[in-house]
Amino acid sequence: PNDIPEKPEDTEEGDVVISGGDAYLRTGPGTQYDKAGVAHSGEKFTYANPDEWVPVLIDGRILWISGKYAKRT
Repeated sequence: PNDIPEKPEDTEEGDVVISGGDAYLRTGPGTQYDKAGVAHSGEKFTYANPDEWVPVLIDGRILWISGKYAKRT
């Protein structure tokens, strides 16, 4: 199955720019996930987090909630 989400309408190609040097691309949001390649400084990518998942700190743990229900203030 194709797990690549459709491009959100309000994004444009190149709305994420890699800065600060080269970085590993990973299969998930953390270093515990497998490496999937390298993003080089200056490269541009399409933003792909349409739900805007927001990290929150609760009892010393980082948990995640959909941005559909929470916004950063």
